[in-house]
Amino acid sequence: MSPKELARTIGNVTIGPIISALARVLVRAQGLPIVRRSLGGLYDAMRISAHKNSEERAKIRYDIHPTAYWGEETLVYGDGNIKIGEHSYCGTRSFLLAHPAGINLTIGKYCAISHNVHIRTEVNKKRPHYRDDLATSPAGQDITIGDYVWIGANVFIGGGISIGDNSIIGANSVVTTDVPSNSIFAGVPAKLVGMKTDYADPAT
Repeated sequence: MSPKELARTIGNVTIGPIISALARVLVRAQGLPIVRRSLGGLYDAMRISAHKNSEERAKIRYDIHPTAYWGEETLVYGDGNIKIGEHSYCGTRSFLLAHPAGINLTIGKYCAISHNVHIRTEVNKKRPHYRDDLATSPAGQDITIGDYVWIGANVFIGGGISIGDNSIIGANSVVTTDVPSNSIFAGVPAKLVGMKTDYADPAT
């Protein structure tokens, strides 16, 4: 047995019973309010730490401005390129995916993206049968989201879409066409419902 294997064995023998004993104590004591509060605080601290670590890893891997941030359970991932501008925010439980390699997902500055939003560069190959898709390499197209864009909750944006500056995507929309600047799109599929200039204060 090598020194490393011996150390691992000793560690397992020592740490295993300690963890088991601690678990038994916690199970017996979990009915106590002070224990529940302590465990809740420990869980919160671990959850926040995991989120911060995930965010930092993404900022190291991709071109993400230091002031950009997103909520818990949001995933920023893929082997493509992701760029997020300054002060842009994405809510919780969202997915920002750049795939396959070489594909670009770009989000401008000061964008407000709500919760449970899916922005995915992958595209449907539109083959007669799904088994034909499985036999080929994944396909994707760039996504570009301009500056000062507001995207509501539960929106889906697929590959090949460009969203212009200062535009709005209403909640629960599926964006299948490009969105011009200063426009308001909503629906499934999302369509033009107005222009932001229609709501300009005439006194300004």
